[in-house]
Amino acid sequence: MKHSLSFFFFILIASLFFSCTSKQAHFTGTIENYSGAKVSMMDVVTMDGEFVDLEVASDGSYTWDIDASEPHIYFVVFSQPESGFKLYVEKGMKGTMKLSFAPETAMNVTRMVCKVDYEGDNKDVMDLLQTASYYDAQNNTIMAAMGHEWSFEQYRNTLHHSVDSVLHLYDAVGSTTFRNMVKNLYELREQESLFWFTSVSNVKDADFDAFANEADRNNNENIALLYAMYYYENQLSPEVRDVEIFSQLPTLYENPLMVEKTSDMMIKTILQQMPENIEDVYAAYLRANSSREIPSDVDEYYKSVMAIGIGRPAKDFDMYDASGKRVMLSDLKGKVIYIDVWATWCRPCLNEIPHLENVYQHYRNNKDIMIVSVSIDDNRASWLEKITIDRAPWPQYIINDPQNSALVQNYQINSIPRFLLIDKDGKLLSFNAPRPSDEQIFAVLDQALQQ
Repeated sequence: MKHSLSFFFFILIASLFFSCTSKQAHFTGTIENYSGAKVSMMDVVTMDGEFVDLEVASDGSYTWDIDASEPHIYFVVFSQPESGFKLYVEKGMKGTMKLSFAPETAMNVTRMVCKVDYEGDNKDVMDLLQTASYYDAQNNTIMAAMGHEWSFEQYRNTLHHSVDSVLHLYDAVGSTTFRNMVKNLYELREQESLFWFTSVSNVKDADFDAFANEADRNNNENIALLYAMYYYENQLSPEVRDVEIFSQLPTLYENPLMVEKTSDMMIKTILQQMPENIEDVYAAYLRANSSREIPSDVDEYYKSVMAIGIGRPAKDFDMYDASGKRVMLSDLKGKVIYIDVWATWCRPCLNEIPHLENVYQHYRNNKDIMIVSVSIDDNRASWLEKITIDRAPWPQYIINDPQNSALVQNYQINSIPRFLLIDKDGKLLSFNAPRPSDEQIFAVLDQALQQ
């Protein structure tokens, strides 16, 4: 009997052990050309991310256990070389991944691409993830719509057809868990992408207004923010909306949590534009949220934006031309300076280049203004190749160590493209100036020239 009890005790402990470990996904493999740089994982559903430790042996081999108590799709991104891949995990999943990096050229831009050679559970899912993406469907629709005055119905139908064509590729994969997860994710992303209609078409469409007002904005933070932006841009007067939006938010949502979440996101979005009445805007946010403690990240963001100092001398930073010569921002003082902060891997940045050339051509005979492009590429070779091909007639520079550079830190460069505007005396006029494609750009630059 004692032996039997010991036996059953062992079985119980073993079952607990294996039920615990089976909640992980287990991967082994090798990584070529890995420098020990940072590795981040972003959940494509929640869009939350974190840096993770990946221990790689001297021969490039690794073992990686990932929590998979719930199925997830991740963007795994390496900081050096700047590249990544998509990873699917579910309970008990095991596999071997060989990761390598190779240059790939598209649209005359060369960037490092992470190649994934995977064997193991859900191989069909892993292989398809590297080639099929919701964002392909989204971007194809947006690119097709740009420059055309589509109705909302045309935009919606085109997006839905494009999304369905990608979803159809997943029908043949073996994991039912994955198929259901992707279907739900794509439906949510499609709803979010429909809010982009006003960014691709100038048509005032009642069908879009009906969609926006009927969207479930009380149970999803992304939809809640998108609706707030829709209301801000379409229902409030431009002269007062930066202040009024915060008193209006409680009337837009039944869920108090969405009011708070949206308020916190909206204040950061508006602060980034550096409105002239920035102190009044922040005061309106504080009044609307007086019943709760203000999140520390919001308060810190406000202080950091105020520290940039519109109307004060622009904070200096160094940059380098194609020959490696060091140039300081202060060396350019004496002219109005319109600075394009970009990178070769940023498609929206590349889309602005033809518009930036139009701006340059418009002012090319004006000695009081200077157009400058500053790259935050990690890969200097990609930058050199791009500027060599383009042969842009305005100055091209790159900065060293972008993440820790004075440019990125002092001017809150957390997304690109970003455009800075500096007056003839070297004072900052805007750290988020209109893009070259913005119809207001010439009026803004002309005003800067008159000051």
